Amino acid sequence: MPAPEKTVSGSAPGLRRDAIGLREVLFQSITDMAPGAAIAASVPAGAGLAGIKVFSFVTPLAPPLSYMGPGVAGFMVLGVIYMLYLYRTNPQRVADVGLVHLDEGL
Repeated sequence: MPAPEKTVSGSAPGLRRDAIGLREVLFQSITDMAPGAAIAASVPAGAGLAGIKVFSFVTPLAPPLSYMGPGVAGFMVLGVIYMLYLYRTNPQRVADVGLVHLDEGL
């Protein structure tokens, strides 16, 4: 007959003692925080590439590259305008874009 497992409270069945070790808790806490830390670290670089001076330690880009942020924003605006035009003239075309990656036709 196996010995009963030790529990935290000592008498009632529940959590086992040493069921989760420090290694597992540390790994889980780091992996839970990693996406937020990556986003926070990329904000200064992204702002600098967009031409926005957010922090004093981010240097602005040289003139040929400094036009990239407004250029990308312009293309994004043109894309949204074209999507709205398509939605007004032929809404089925816009709805069909959502069906591109479905595997039902295979």
